[in-house]
Amino acid sequence: VTYTVRDKAGNEGSCTGNVTVVEGTPTAPTAQCQNVEVMLDANGQGSVTPADIDNGSFDNCGSLSFSFTNDIQQLDFTCADVNTFSILIMEVTDNSGLSSTCTGEVVIKDDIAPVVSCKDITVELNANGLGFYSADMLDDGVVDNCELGQNSYPELPVSCNEIGTFPVTYTVRDKAGN
Repeated sequence: VTYTVRDKAGNEGSCTGNVTVVEGTPTAPTAQCQNVEVMLDANGQGSVTPADIDNGSFDNCGSLSFSFTNDIQQLDFTCADVNTFSILIMEVTDNSGLSSTCTGEVVIKDDIAPVVSCKDITVELNANGLGFYSADMLDDGVVDNCELGQNSYPELPVSCNEIGTFPVTYTVRDKAGN
């Protein structure tokens, strides 16, 4: 800052000095967390960072840094974590080194349905005019980002009354219920 003084005759004198602004009594930042859902991707993986949990944390002066406890910057999840939840502690630290924490709940979800390929089948009737099929006989491959659930398909009878072609719906569910 330059300070200039002028007398009545128009003569000037000046000097330059620095102004240092410091935070008075430093106060800890305010940490604010939110609960989140992590949706697993097509590879059955997902992650969460402190930025995902942060819900508007703030400080009266300066910027903030975020981490989970133990300076962890990201937590990774897999199909083994589906439908589980974790309580995460996020730490917010300001430029003065002061910090505060908050907690957020993370729920792991799989919302990707299995992809099912079907094939046509032929059921040959026996000498009594009866035959049997089950929907899983139509299975030409199932792909899912996580594990398939327990699927069961009963054998269904057909007789001379059903000769011809008719549609059958083959439904597969994964462990997450998709």
